[in-house]
Amino acid sequence: MRSGFVHALFIAALLTLPVAPASAQDEPVVAFINATVVDVERGALLRNQSILTSRGRIDHVGPAATTRIPRGATSVDLAGRFVIPGLWDMHVHIAGDAPDAATLVEYYGSLFLANGVTGVRDAGGDAARLNAMDSIGTSRPGAMPRLIHAGDKVGPEDGRSWSIDQAQAAITSRVHAGAKYVKLVPVYPADLFKQTLGLCAAAKLQCVAHIPAADTGTWLSAPGRGSYEHLFNLSEHVSRVPATKLFDSYREYDHPTLLQRVLYKLRLRHKPEEPTLLRFAVRDTTKDRAFFSRVASSGTWITPTLVLHHHLTEVVDLPPSAVDSQLVRKPAVKAAPRTPRQQEAAQSWWNLWTGVVRAMHAASVHMLAGTDFFEQYVPGAVLQAELGLLQQAGMSAAEVLRTATLNPARYFGATDSLGSVTAGRVADLVVLRRNPLDDVRHVSEVEMVMTRGHLLRRRALDSLTNVARASVRRLRAQSPAK
Repeated sequence: MRSGFVHALFIAALLTLPVAPASAQDEPVVAFINATVVDVERGALLRNQSILTSRGRIDHVGPAATTRIPRGATSVDLAGRFVIPGLWDMHVHIAGDAPDAATLVEYYGSLFLANGVTGVRDAGGDAARLNAMDSIGTSRPGAMPRLIHAGDKVGPEDGRSWSIDQAQAAITSRVHAGAKYVKLVPVYPADLFKQTLGLCAAAKLQCVAHIPAADTGTWLSAPGRGSYEHLFNLSEHVSRVPATKLFDSYREYDHPTLLQRVLYKLRLRHKPEEPTLLRFAVRDTTKDRAFFSRVASSGTWITPTLVLHHHLTEVVDLPPSAVDSQLVRKPAVKAAPRTPRQQEAAQSWWNLWTGVVRAMHAASVHMLAGTDFFEQYVPGAVLQAELGLLQQAGMSAAEVLRTATLNPARYFGATDSLGSVTAGRVADLVVLRRNPLDDVRHVSEVEMVMTRGHLLRRRALDSLTNVARASVRRLRAQSPAK
């Protein structure tokens, strides 16, 4: 189901990120005792466990009664606590407009870690700034999560022409800039998809894109594909009306030609139905099953980013921690009251998108947790909100938890390093006060975080939040509202 080059690429990419920073080399063993380990793969609890870590790795996981604690180890009693692998936000944009990487690390790095996010996949941003942030993270334990990035997006801007030679040059430049995969612009020329995927495969890079308006067959079968981002255009591919006909109808509704306008006036042609209403009317759940079964069997991953779709509808509430006005870069402006018709339309959109998530889940589509968060949300806390939304959409707590832990490891081809609390894996761990298998929203109750083997207790996490609170004031001053 997966291309062999993907596995080798991402293991190499992840393991080039030091798992044992120089400053941690001489630290004693950390022994977590009496812990309840969450087995995210089986959705089970392993109670009364001891976890030994050193030099950025998990050395041992086993029953506390039979585990010998090395002399000199730092013992941490986790009775009544739950340990999960570090969380990953698989769709972020963090290279903002701050003048220096250090300021961004103080804000984003602090809040990611304070909320249990030990790894992020950046989906398009300034490579130099992202590299600088990553360098700070690898040299200063507890400053920044692991970071995989694509550099700047690849593709034409503002409707300009684009050729396969330009795509090749862009991919080459991204590789030289340190990108670990390729992210295409949202509206990439459909006729170049197959060739571009071939270029990515030749460069041993995954290619990530929005769901195209054109037939998805090429994407689902060609080497080089990585993941689809967001849920836009998905409903068209599972409609009673062929997707190409729907997209043609949308274009005509928005930009009718002169001839079409004349034909409307002469009543020789009907103007297409309003696109939003048409989307709601043509959903075909039978086609859902066939299409998403095809997606699942292809091995293609999808990052739903329900938080993004929530942002467009706002029909459900996010937890206060995700919208804390003291921690967001741009506090949200209160929206004007909606008319009943507008509220009904927003609810219909939300029902459509969550219905698509349920259909994907029923077909066993491989899903990743990502947020594409806006500046109106709190980094890290908004991933916790995303997990809650996925649970509300019908997934079990264990299934949702995998989208941010084990599934990223599978996607990267790095299950021998990431995604589970198992001996040999990197020591990226989150200690929770309550059982996330009862309710995945318990991931917000973070007691401790271990990142690259560096332990951050509750007081240290509170200090990180305070650092972020101070830095956000500087970031706001540097990018005033326009």
